[in-house]
Amino acid sequence: MRGLVGGVGQSGVTTVGSRDNIEASTLRAWMRHVGSGEVSRPTFEWLEGGTLPQQFAETAIRFPHRRALAFPQEGVEQTHGQLDDAAGRLAGWLLTRNFAPGDRAILCGYNSLAFVIAYMAVLRAGGVVVLASPALAAPELAHLVDDSGAVVAFADSASGATFGGSVATVVSLDEPLPKGLVAEPAAVDEDATAILAYTSGTTGTPKGVPVVPDV
Repeated sequence: MRGLVGGVGQSGVTTVGSRDNIEASTLRAWMRHVGSGEVSRPTFEWLEGGTLPQQFAETAIRFPHRRALAFPQEGVEQTHGQLDDAAGRLAGWLLTRNFAPGDRAILCGYNSLAFVIAYMAVLRAGGVVVLASPALAAPELAHLVDDSGAVVAFADSASGATFGGSVATVVSLDEPLPKGLVAEPAAVDEDATAILAYTSGTTGTPKGVPVVPDV
């Protein structure tokens, strides 16, 4: 990891601390997550390299039965192993749709398990997530699609997002997600763009800002 080091706390939310403060922040977070008797400084050295999907996959190998996240409103929980498998299978399906590293995927919806799986799957397939607020009006969403060149879109019904024929493939986050063979994390550069975040456009046309995870 360069500059920032992430760790997973009790809630499964990634916490971030500086490299110089690994002992004080990340190590304690991992101790809370996996148990103080199961982790030591060498345990998280594997987090110091690779892409975010590679680190998620490695976490699933090391701690497959630990809870990764929970959505009480949905009444569901996912372990690291389950989450990694779901993301891997969706990524595998994307690859069967000729989704290639660097391709863009719109992600529009509210917090849900499906949203997280789709986010991880796009990154796992080497793609770029284009975050679209559910509050966007149709013309604003159309601009994001056109400007980003997105080839696939994930959206839930609550967002009210409609794409017409502007995106080749639209996947509902309300239905069971498509599955393919589990895809390993794509071999992309650690400095590759992972997210395209658009500005609000209050002073002009919204512009996409490339985001590279500093992991």
